[in-house]
Amino acid sequence: MGIQFSNGLVIEQIGTNVLLIIGNQQLFQFLWHKFAIDFGHARFMSDASDNTSFKIQMTNIEPHVLQNDLQCLDPNDLNQYV
Repeated sequence: MGIQFSNGLVIEQIGTNVLLIIGNQQLFQFLWHKFAIDFGHARFMSDASDNTSFKIQMTNIEPHVLQNDLQCLDPNDLNQYV
């Protein structure tokens, strides 16, 4: 079971990986750009989407790094994509 960060984003820790489960394509595209380009984490990221949901898997990223990044995101701002 993951942590509900905003209406369209659930964060799930799986061992050393983090799975971002995203409610729709627009939010997926926004978060992909934010984490890959703005935060510089492209090398840690892969598209893990399936037929039912949009997902970003982040591999071998330190938990404190992700926590710092999430502090830069206001959940209320993300809700505009839902």
